[in-house]
Amino acid sequence: MVDLPEEIMTHVTEFKAEAQPWDNKEDSVPLRLRELSPIAALPSRTYKARYVAEQGGLNRSPLGSTLKLRLSRPSEAGVTLPLGAIVKTADEAGVWVLKRDGKHPIFVKVTILSYGATTVRVSGLSEKMRIVTVGAQKIDGSMNVIPIERSVETMDELSKRGRV
Repeated sequence: MVDLPEEIMTHVTEFKAEAQPWDNKEDSVPLRLRELSPIAALPSRTYKARYVAEQGGLNRSPLGSTLKLRLSRPSEAGVTLPLGAIVKTADEAGVWVLKRDGKHPIFVKVTILSYGATTVRVSGLSEKMRIVTVGAQKIDGSMNVIPIERSVETMDELSKRGRV
C-alpha cells in the first residue's frame, strides 16, 4: 500500500509501476494497480493505492519486506530535477524558470513523469532553462532573484554536510 500525490491521480493508470528491494538495486518486479482510494487523505492530499506483483514476482523477497515503488511513464522524454524544484498550486504542478535577464522568475506548468527519492522527472521544459531548485515555494512572479549556480557534484557534497 502506498500514498500517491493528488497531482498524478488523473494519469495514475498510465504509469508503469515497479517494486525494488532496498538491498538490491538490480532486482525489480513489475506491479499492477489493484485498488485506488476514491477519497484523498485531508492533511496530506494523498490517495491510498494498492499494487500487486505480477505472478511470482516477489518470491525472492521475505514476507513483510519493505520495497521501493517506482512510477514512470517510459514513452516520454523529460528533464530530471531535484524534488524541491516542484511547486504545487491549486490545480497544477510547475517550476519557477528564470527569464533571459536572469533575475525575474516565471511559473511554467510541467507534467510529472516519474518520482524518485530526491528527484522528479518532468516534461514541459527544455534542458537549457534555468530553474529555481532551492526555495521555489517561497517565490512569486513579482520578485527579483539572485541566481547562484552550482553543479550537481557541488550540490551532492553540500547535502552530505547538511547544508542544502
